[in-house]
Amino acid sequence: MEFVGIAKFKIKPEYTYAQMLVAEKGIREAMKTQKGFLGRELGKFEDGFWMVTLKWDSKENGSKWTENSKQYEAVLKQHSMLDFSTMRMEFYENQIIKLKFKNEQNKNFYHSNCNANDGFICLCTIYPQIKKTQ
Repeated sequence: MEFVGIAKFKIKPEYTYAQMLVAEKGIREAMKTQKGFLGRELGKFEDGFWMVTLKWDSKENGSKWTENSKQYEAVLKQHSMLDFSTMRMEFYENQIIKLKFKNEQNKNFYHSNCNANDGFICLCTIYPQIKKTQ
């Protein structure tokens, strides 16, 4: 079971997109060394909000990162850019539920978190398969 954290926020007006990306690169380098780290995604919405999604192999390992993350300069730099009055955070455990299906509806999707490609559908995130071109 994965532990997922999502934060949605705005950055302070004096900071730029490029500055956020520089700090993000440093954070990702630090996170690669953390036990149980599975992934991090950063995106920006048209309304100016940003969203960070973190994935860990357990709640314990995600909590350890939260406790220790402020020792990294990139984290402190990025946090100084955030408008915390706009921040909303949510956490959940990602449970995979598989159901048998009778049609070919999902055969063109790659399931990142399960074995749904072998005759099952699930409630995990699915992504269209990328076709290789030559």
